[in-house]
Amino acid sequence: MYGTMNFNGFTIDASARGLRDGYGPKKYSFGNIESVYMVPSDDVTSVGKGEGIAGTPKSMWDGFNEVTNQIEGLPGGSSGKGAPGNGRGGGNDHNAGGGGGGNGGYGGLGGDGTHSVRTAPLTFPNGGRPGFVTYSSPSPNISRIIMGGGGGDTNDALDGVKGGVGGGIILVNVGRIIGNRTILANGSKGAVGIAGRKPDGAGGGGAGGTVYIKVTNLSPTAVLVVNANGGNGGNT
Repeated sequence: MYGTMNFNGFTIDASARGLRDGYGPKKYSFGNIESVYMVPSDDVTSVGKGEGIAGTPKSMWDGFNEVTNQIEGLPGGSSGKGAPGNGRGGGNDHNAGGGGGGNGGYGGLGGDGTHSVRTAPLTFPNGGRPGFVTYSSPSPNISRIIMGGGGGDTNDALDGVKGGVGGGIILVNVGRIIGNRTILANGSKGAVGIAGRKPDGAGGGGAGGTVYIKVTNLSPTAVLVVNANGGNGGNT
């Protein structure tokens, strides 16, 4: 028999502890490029995708450190605006924004690149594609609980632009809950892009994670505040 959990005003926080965002070094820009959906990480025309259920890119940011693997880790390569699974796409050259990660909802589309490049069209949809939704509504499949997808990278900032990290997974399985508590599994926000006099495209936000609560006996006095929100994309 499960016991009683007394929340007693404490907070459970798995924010930005989920799937990681794509990351890479500064890449110089050559022109507006729309059609790059998946290329290796050393390709100069785009930047890193986010981590998701479809795989792990070569270079990532975990919220504290840069992480580099030995292999590309995603179908067709770790860079490009295409979004594999709930990980999002990176912004293409020239200076487009990264997409947002997906989980309970779709991520956001990365902003278009600059229009000031010579011979460029007036609009250019080269921002990172949004991460895909992983839970069907209104009845999600609780047998497969998923972390929030990582946000997107963009090229040509001072040292690369970091996207947001997805929210983690929180499981609560008890007989009874008493007291008040806050449970957080939010994604973190994308970083802004700053280089010289003109800011570059910004990183996409990480998706919210998943919170699963199973209680045998309901307590009418318990108050839970549960947040699993996606992070905002950076505003350049």
